[in-house]
Amino acid sequence: VLDQTTTTFFFIPEYKKIEAEYRSDAEFVGRIESSLPNGAMVFELPYMTFPENGPLQRITQDFELVKPYLHSTKLGWSYGAINGDYNDTWQRAVVVKPVPQFIDEIVANGFSGVYINRNGYADAAASLEAQLKTVLGASPITNRDGTLLFFSLANYRSQKK
Repeated sequence: VLDQTTTTFFFIPEYKKIEAEYRSDAEFVGRIESSLPNGAMVFELPYMTFPENGPLQRITQDFELVKPYLHSTKLGWSYGAINGDYNDTWQRAVVVKPVPQFIDEIVANGFSGVYINRNGYADAAASLEAQLKTVLGASPITNRDGTLLFFSLANYRSQKK
């Protein structure tokens, strides 16, 4: 009984904040889905192991990168490869490559976009964003509070053909 009661607000979830974040995530993923064809694959950054990674910069919750999947009905997402399996090993190797090589490799492996959670980077992904803008020649779409970015790879793919 004691774990179900409290005399302080410490244990009460911030329902309004959670709802606002949920709606923002749903709207953002909807914008991503409307820009890509059915079945398109999206590579998620930062790389995090699954099922348990632990905190990474300002990402304090394991499974943070599962959120876009929960709002998506027609896209594939990179997060969730079991730690140590082939896909996980490939992702772990590709994310450390220089940005131009990283993009070439994920495009060659069928990815159509890059989703970035800024909270996983010490510099809020500023360096990565600048490099991607240069390589892709495009700016990302962002969520309401600017913590999430999405870069489409559609124009890059057509340039490489």
